[in-house]
Amino acid sequence: FILDPANLKRAVTEKGALVFTFQDPQLSFKQVDFFLTEELSYKSFADDAIVVEIGGYPMKIASILRLIKAKEQIVPPREKDKLDLIELRKLLQRNRQ
Repeated sequence: FILDPANLKRAVTEKGALVFTFQDPQLSFKQVDFFLTEELSYKSFADDAIVVEIGGYPMKIASILRLIKAKEQIVPPREKDKLDLIELRKLLQRNRQ
């Protein structure tokens, strides 16, 4: 699906999709989000990405501030996005102290 440019464009323009999520069927908390627009591309997130070790491998992840900005772009925001924003802002505050 996401490898086909026509499908990707249709999902973004017709459905307003911003993210495609892959989820482990056995462990639902294990998931990876792929952002579908240029503004939310890896390249746009890489500058302030944070490197964390996962399973012994260094992985770049989006910064909290970048995740907040991405969530704020969702219109209309879903209840899940509103809750995510609350928690992300709490994390940002804790990290600044």
